[in-house]
Amino acid sequence: MTEEQKIARAWLSRAYRADSEVTALYHVLEQNKHIARMCEEDSELRKKVDEESAELEKRIQELIIIRAEIHQAINSLGNSKYTDILKMRYLGNANMQSIADNMGYEIKTIQRKHNIALDKIYTKMSLNVAFIK
Repeated sequence: MTEEQKIARAWLSRAYRADSEVTALYHVLEQNKHIARMCEEDSELRKKVDEESAELEKRIQELIIIRAEIHQAINSLGNSKYTDILKMRYLGNANMQSIADNMGYEIKTIQRKHNIALDKIYTKMSLNVAFIK
């Protein structure tokens, strides 16, 4: 794998990390809702819980935007085979073998197509500096 492909892979991998963080943050939000129900509405604890919840919701929105940017970048490739591979891998967290099985290809073919797709993502990244966040 080339350095450019590694950069593109790292950029795309943010989707998995965003999904994991969103899941954890939703769990904390649920706990906060439970705590808030037990507090009096104007109590200091309730205010702190509400402030924390607002910060968590803001972070969740940031993470959703990251995932949407990645989804948009993948869709911009235009080639359905490449987009399918990248969506399964980075948005669906599938391993290469399951992608190969799903698409009816040998794993080496999927790996080759994956690398080509990473090259295409990297090219788009380098043409659009705002694309890299």
